[in-house]
Amino acid sequence: MVDYTEHFLEDGDVIEMNLMGTAKVKKYLAGGGQGQVYLVDYNGRDMALKWYGPGGMGVNPQKFYDNIEHNVEKGAPSGEFLWPKDISKWRNGTFGYVMELIPPEYKEVSEYMLKKATFSSFLPAVGACLRIANAFRILHDKGYSYQDINMGNFAIDPKRGRVLICDCDNVAPVDTVTGVIGTPRFMAPEVVTGKTMPNSLTDRFSMAVLFFMLLFRTHPLEGKRYLSARGMTAELEMLSYGTDPLFVMDPDDSSNGPDRNLTPNIYCFWDPIPGYVREIFLQAFSQKGLKMPNARPSENAWMQALARFRSDIVQCSCGNDIFLKDIKNCICDGCGKKIPIPYVLSLDSYPIPGVPGRVIYRCQFGTGNPETAIEPIATVLSNTEDPTQVGIINREEKIWNVITPSNKVVKIQKEGVVPMKAGLQIDTSAGTIRMEDNTAS
Repeated sequence: MVDYTEHFLEDGDVIEMNLMGTAKVKKYLAGGGQGQVYLVDYNGRDMALKWYGPGGMGVNPQKFYDNIEHNVEKGAPSGEFLWPKDISKWRNGTFGYVMELIPPEYKEVSEYMLKKATFSSFLPAVGACLRIANAFRILHDKGYSYQDINMGNFAIDPKRGRVLICDCDNVAPVDTVTGVIGTPRFMAPEVVTGKTMPNSLTDRFSMAVLFFMLLFRTHPLEGKRYLSARGMTAELEMLSYGTDPLFVMDPDDSSNGPDRNLTPNIYCFWDPIPGYVREIFLQAFSQKGLKMPNARPSENAWMQALARFRSDIVQCSCGNDIFLKDIKNCICDGCGKKIPIPYVLSLDSYPIPGVPGRVIYRCQFGTGNPETAIEPIATVLSNTEDPTQVGIINREEKIWNVITPSNKVVKIQKEGVVPMKAGLQIDTSAGTIRMEDNTAS
């Protein structure tokens, strides 16, 4: 694709739209492989207009147009998608669509990879992956595939882990061929080799690549075999991503292992990261996962692992993030300090530390409805006046039944607080939370 340099539209140009009125060009914002983005006044609102270049509409421009028009009519699958709001009428053989602007605090994944942006801690990075997995679960459940997951299509808030998924013009119903095959380094092996066109199962591969890059800051297939090459040739590209891909942490074949100098983050994080997180990456990039699309982890499997992972990240007063392995004996690998975890919250499937900052999501109790899967059931916070006082806040509409050790039942309304105390049982709409003493030997 060509990165267009000459502006297709001029300030003041008025574009006729299909649904509502016009979009008046205010200024040029950016260029990309398919076209250019402009700031426009869309019926009194500042919005972004993506305008396509001559080669940016695929092999069948009319079919490409019709698919975006269909997406406008259907509406966004979830709030994470920066979805087309309106499409223009044809103008000089091309067209564009309007979408919401990306807030300035959001940064593209490429900026994190280039260290132009950094997450405030590991928590928002994992939270972003969780939101992406849920968004794609919703998208796929509605019968769509994204078809072109890559670094440039995601904007993330580095403090909160909020996500906006951009360039949704490539989204199409499953098995609909738009002419888009994806972006190099993110395409599934079967797409690289030409055996299939993008679909929901190839999306799962691309999503796993994105997660690995966000958490480890390197590509899961670019190890010694790739890094030792003097230059990327068409043959090496086909070998690395298509015919013979090999995970850098493959337990049975180290020939494409990571380079300690060029990919140090894998050495820093792979061993400390919880075993269940390593396992889902091993499943995604095993030879079975690479060659058998149906063997790849589902979006729900990713959500279960990522929600639990977020719960198992404890922050030390020195600023270091600790990936919890021993809930009884949490030692900071940065300063050597022992982190006190006086209480454990036992969910239906596993325990998590009862420390401030925990968010308990609905998906941590099972599959459930994807529309509400990452709604917080509860959060753990400390008292602003006395940080030693910790409690759980009811974040859902349902009134909780809190059962004391003496079987007394206390009702807790939304936003009500349950003080942390061993022996309490909280019955939520999703499942049971039990408070346990973590100081006993």
